[in-house]
Amino acid sequence: MKNNFFTFKGFHPATVLWGLILLGATAVAIEPVLNLFPAEWYAPVGERIVNGGWAMLAALVIAPIVEEILFRGLLQRWLVKKWGPWVGILVASAVFGLVHRIPQQMVAGFCMGAIIGWTYWRTGSLLAAMLLHAINNALSVFLTLFENERTAALSLRQTIDNDAIYLPFYLLCVALVVGSLIIAILRQNRVVRNREPVEESH
Repeated sequence: MKNNFFTFKGFHPATVLWGLILLGATAVAIEPVLNLFPAEWYAPVGERIVNGGWAMLAALVIAPIVEEILFRGLLQRWLVKKWGPWVGILVASAVFGLVHRIPQQMVAGFCMGAIIGWTYWRTGSLLAAMLLHAINNALSVFLTLFENERTAALSLRQTIDNDAIYLPFYLLCVALVVGSLIIAILRQNRVVRNREPVEESH
């Protein structure tokens, strides 16, 4: 991983854009899992955001800065150095998810953390991680503010209300997530093979 901690060096717009696309695709892909949990568990989060003030400031500004410094800049960075990128990214993402405590946020936080962690590992730029985190939270806040009592209880599938549209879209999102994971694994395996020392011929 490059050492571009608080700089724009290594800040590749294409990598960040792909991270944003993956965040959206993953949100769609995991929604059926999140819907298995009671909606009332997540309701207090939405209420705090709607009330504005400190909760909104924390979601849009404080959390992206503080959490990325702690979980990507410190924890993931240390874990990657000790055990490699896969363990580092996944363990840091698991811890990131667990601290959110609410089951829906734990699952979503792990997935979001993995994507942001991968972006940070690829670019070495903590600013890229902060930007992804801030945009993700801003979209969540926007959707929460513009929901009403009827739409808040609806899943994306119910909102679209047309399986001919929803199912291909859902499968496309799943394919993007799975395909990106496979590509990341293959690329990492290639990097590892290239770094293996070549035996000297005798």
